[in-house]
Amino acid sequence: MQYGRMLFALSIFGMCFGLILLGGAHAGYANEQAANNKEVQVVLVAAQQAMFSSPFTRRVHELPFKDGDTFKKGDTLIAYDCRIDKAEHKQAKAMLKAAKAKWEAKKKLKNLSSISDLDLVIAEAEYEKAKTEYTVSEVNVDYCVLEAPYDGRITGLNVNLYETVKSGQDIISIASLDQLDARMLVPSKWLSWLKIGTALKVHVFETGQDYTAKVEHIGGAVDEVSQSIMIVATLQNVDDNVLPGMTGKAVFEGGR
Repeated sequence: MQYGRMLFALSIFGMCFGLILLGGAHAGYANEQAANNKEVQVVLVAAQQAMFSSPFTRRVHELPFKDGDTFKKGDTLIAYDCRIDKAEHKQAKAMLKAAKAKWEAKKKLKNLSSISDLDLVIAEAEYEKAKTEYTVSEVNVDYCVLEAPYDGRITGLNVNLYETVKSGQDIISIASLDQLDARMLVPSKWLSWLKIGTALKVHVFETGQDYTAKVEHIGGAVDEVSQSIMIVATLQNVDDNVLPGMTGKAVFEGGR
């Protein structure tokens, strides 16, 4: 009876050990296939993108675009109620004019030896202070309108018209329209043949279309755990239906 149980236990152990070996061999084969495969997953990102935060606490006076809208370079993305800032700028301009006139008058008097050196130094210091205050007020007025730095699309809005935003609050994010990049992680062994300028095709899942692309950037380091490296390829024939954040797969036809 004990001998039969021992044989049964040995047979179960042999089956489990065989499954472990088979599983390990299958995992190794799968990893080898993945490394040799010339298709990888990609995500599309805009070549230029930015998140803008409010430079000060102000009420939103204009918000002409909605999330998803496109715009041209120079368009107003957001404008604040800056009546106080503009009034302070006007006042600073007047104070600067007065300080400059006083300083120039003091210089003439000093040439005539009618005032002391201290009087001239004080007048010059007041003039420099007025110039600084004018510059600060000018910068504040410039902040009152945020203009688009390039042609693009609104990718996020965190504010509504007439709301008061706080200094440092994220308000709007944008992405450029002129170029879309496909970012991907590829096996590091591909670096033996993958170079800057290598051609590939990108199939975008959301559109179901294929797009030609070229490798524009190769990451600076290999991830030691996954033995992969970041690759950026630029799509060359995109249309307006292709958006940042879409996903797909990259196919390298010339890989080895």
